[in-house]
Amino acid sequence: MNRLMPKFGVVVALSAFGFLAVMAAMWGTGIWVNTTPSFPVGLYQQTEPGINARKGDLVLACLPREKWHREPHWSLRCQDRAKPIIKKIVALPNDRVEITVEGIRVNNRTIPNSKILSTPVSTATSGIVPEGMVWLLSDYAPNSYDSRYFGPIPLTAIRAVVRPLWVF
Repeated sequence: MNRLMPKFGVVVALSAFGFLAVMAAMWGTGIWVNTTPSFPVGLYQQTEPGINARKGDLVLACLPREKWHREPHWSLRCQDRAKPIIKKIVALPNDRVEITVEGIRVNNRTIPNSKILSTPVSTATSGIVPEGMVWLLSDYAPNSYDSRYFGPIPLTAIRAVVRPLWVF
């Protein structure tokens, strides 16, 4: 049995190396692995640059670091080395956003699954989305940290538009 242990270690090491090689190859092809609960865990394909994002698109976005103190310090694409995360664009410039007890309303339509939780405390305010800004939300996870809590973010924080490839 002791003879099997070194072989097992080699298999584990090779498997880990293979996994990392596959992940690096996928990164180069625009495949994004989502491991956060904001949207289904799985693989997402980058389809266009963030500057082309429209209302309703899923996007990779860099959230404002100073307002998202819980963000880990790993990653690749944001200026502050934070990992971009997947959110949905729910409002664009000149859209009216209202924060209500029922949830977020955009142009008088309440977005399902958008109620603000008691913690963290929201600093977002109702109003017209300014030029160059967007509202991001996860209507998939009720406890997602998004524009409900920090308000609109610059359109320049959107890195790419994505679509799910394989999620579970």
